[in-house]
Amino acid sequence: MSAALPAVRGQHFLRSARLASQIVKDAHVQPDALVFDIGAGFGRLTRPLLETGARVIAVEIDAKLARSLERRYPDARVVCGDALRIPLPRRPFSVVANLPFAISTAMLRRLLGTPHLVRADLIVARGFALKSGLPVTRWVPRHAFAPPPSTDCAVVTLSGN
Repeated sequence: MSAALPAVRGQHFLRSARLASQIVKDAHVQPDALVFDIGAGFGRLTRPLLETGARVIAVEIDAKLARSLERRYPDARVVCGDALRIPLPRRPFSVVANLPFAISTAMLRRLLGTPHLVRADLIVARGFALKSGLPVTRWVPRHAFAPPPSTDCAVVTLSGN
């Protein structure tokens, strides 16, 4: 992954596999849990999610990145599509995601409106995290992303219904 990559639809890709593993650990993902990785990008969160034994659905809107995810992570179900429009499960599921900044508000609203959400751990812009009122479980410096966003980020946690 090159640091010179442009942000795709407001997405800033996690650079550190170690940080991704820590975020997944903080999310308390259980074996066999159904977990959505929204804005999966290069799969930085996908790998540690799969390592938990979870059933991972990696959602990526960019077709080229989705094809790459399919090749690299055959144990994940890759969905090439808009996370704001794909059907959400009608059974308990969690989300661990590095959300594209452009969909943070709409995705949060969508997740709040589903009765089957167990938990969501979402990487969002610092300002969004502060305004959301959701618990911040981790602060993430802007240099942890490629390309770096203009602001630091946070992991916020949303408990399901």
